Amino acid sequence: MAGAGDQAPRAANHIRADSPRWAGTKDWRQKLYSRSMGTVMALLFLLSWLAQSIAGAAACNEQQLRQLHPLVSVMSSGVV
Repeated sequence: MAGAGDQAPRAANHIRADSPRWAGTKDWRQKLYSRSMGTVMALLFLLSWLAQSIAGAAACNEQQLRQLHPLVSVMSSGVV
């Protein structure tokens, strides 16, 4: 039974001339390239979480203003 570590040497056999240059290197660029999808997805998740917290604070402030209560900032509310 082959493990995940057994597939790394075989990946080098599949690199072609038209493959991205970063995919064929053996340094930090290959590690960055191999994790780029996860990095982009994590960044999108964090940005959407930040946008949601800002929108939530804005909605909370709207309610606070209508009831003449003090405003809530995103940083002081413990959201971010």
